[in-house]
Amino acid sequence: MGSLLAALAALATVPAPADLGLEAAEACFEALDYDCADDRLLAVLTRGPVDTAEVVRARILDAQLALARRDDARARTAVRALLAADPAYVPDRRVSPKLVALIDRERPPPPRPLAAFARAEGTSFRLFGRDSERWSEGLGVEVGGGVVLQERFEFDVSLGYSDHRPRSFELEGLTLWTVTGGARIHLPAGPVSLHAGAAMGALRAVAAGVTGTDTYWGFLAQAPFSVSLPVWGGLSVQTTLTPSLLLASDADRLAYSFLLPVSGGVRYAF
Repeated sequence: MGSLLAALAALATVPAPADLGLEAAEACFEALDYDCADDRLLAVLTRGPVDTAEVVRARILDAQLALARRDDARARTAVRALLAADPAYVPDRRVSPKLVALIDRERPPPPRPLAAFARAEGTSFRLFGRDSERWSEGLGVEVGGGVVLQERFEFDVSLGYSDHRPRSFELEGLTLWTVTGGARIHLPAGPVSLHAGAAMGALRAVAAGVTGTDTYWGFLAQAPFSVSLPVWGGLSVQTTLTPSLLLASDADRLAYSFLLPVSGGVRYAF
C-alpha cells in the first residue's frame, strides 16, 4: 500500500502536458519567475505553435522576457518573428508601452503606392539563323524608365541601339533601333530582386551594302528577365536577358528573326 501511495505521489509531481504549454509560461512570467517562463516557452517554440494566434502570444512573451532581461537583440528578433507571422498585428492594452514602441520601430513601412525608376545598360545583341551568318553580334546600349506600383508591378518604356559588322564582302553594316513598352512583376529572392514579364514594340533596321541601303520596320515581341542587386540607396546593378521575336514584311511575305539581347548596367529607383 505504501509503495502505491509513493508512486501516486511521484506521478503527482510530474507536470501534466497542459502545464508545459504557453499558459504555464505566461503564468511563470506573471510570477516574475523568468527562468521558468523561459523553459516553458522554449518547450512551446520547440514543438511549434499550432496557429498564428499562438505564434503571436509566444513571440509577445518572448519579447517581454527579453526586455525584462535587458536583451535588446533578442527582443528585436522576437518582434520580427511576430510581425512575420502577423504583419497587421495591433498590440492590446496588456502589452507594455516599451514593447509597443519596439513593435512600431520594427514594423516594415507600407509599400510605396507609386515609385519611378530609370535604367541604363550596355547590350550584346545576338542574332540567330541566317541573320547570324550575315551579321556579327552587335554591341549597343539600352535606356529606359517607368513606374512601379505597390513595389511589385512595373511598367516601363525603353529605347535601344546596336551596331553589327558584316560577315560577307557585299555588306557594310547594320544598325538596329528598338522602342518597346512592357510590364513586369517583381519577385524578391533574398538579397536580389527578379523581374519577369513581357514587352512589345517596334524595331527599325538600317542595312548598308555595296548596292545601297535598305531600311525597314518590324514588330518586336519580348520576354525580358532581369536580376538586380541593391548596392546603395536607390542604386542597383542589373543584368537582363531578353528573348525576342522580330516580325517584318519582306517582299510581300512575313519574315521573322530571333534575337537575344544580353545586357548589364545600373538601375536607380527614385
